[in-house]
Amino acid sequence: MTVAGSTTAHTSAPRDHDQVLIGGRWVPANGEIVHEIVDPSTEEVVSRVREASADDMAAAVAAARAAFDEGPWPAWSPTARADAIDAIADGLEAQMPELVEIAISEQGAPGLFARHLQAVGLYHLRYYAELVRLEFKSLHLMPRRAAS
Repeated sequence: MTVAGSTTAHTSAPRDHDQVLIGGRWVPANGEIVHEIVDPSTEEVVSRVREASADDMAAAVAAARAAFDEGPWPAWSPTARADAIDAIADGLEAQMPELVEIAISEQGAPGLFARHLQAVGLYHLRYYAELVRLEFKSLHLMPRRAAS
């Protein structure tokens, strides 16, 4: 697949996505329904995505609960959490060209608009990470009230 301006030329077979991320591992999705993702500019199938089953969802929720309860997140300071959010944004930013290409082929989005959509997502992640830092800092600068 190549990107030229706001159109996408497909040179490969559709990608099949038949796994879900549960507990930090990619495992087979067990849903029965497979969605075909069509490039609206060419009406060509660019990917197929298998739905997660109810059991997959339950396993994902259980894994997320365990990761929160047993993982480091609850013990991290607000600034450490903000740093983690920034690291997620950094990882997404490194994949920006591929994410833009996907948005173009799956949504028919013009190239400039697809780049804007990705940039807005990164902006929100970085905004909220910085908001946490500022709020945490202001809480430490505020005088403490006497208990009544």
